[in-house]
Amino acid sequence: MKNVLIVDDDPLGRSSLEAVLTVLGFEVQTASSGLEALEIAKNSKLDFSVIDWMLGDNMNGVEVADALNLLHPNIRIVLISGHAEIESQQLNGKPYSYLTKPFHVQQLLGFFEL
Repeated sequence: MKNVLIVDDDPLGRSSLEAVLTVLGFEVQTASSGLEALEIAKNSKLDFSVIDWMLGDNMNGVEVADALNLLHPNIRIVLISGHAEIESQQLNGKPYSYLTKPFHVQQLLGFFEL
């Protein structure tokens, strides 16, 4: 079973994605902030993470992704955002994927293929 960490400050978005991924057979953990995500990551095996670009705390999604990548160098990270003006080139060559909300779950699963 593959382990996924969802990081999103929107409770509805977080729980919806958790429900879908759980039904699809993923072991899912969730965090509502970057700091909570890092605490979970320190004590968990993670294969994938889905991170909202604009979190409501003192870390943005890219900062969380960078920190998770240090803790889990082989993790696959997808950043999501409802703001279409955020372009993938703003990732400055970082090894993260990007999806604009709303997205179809099949698009997300495409990033999870091994």
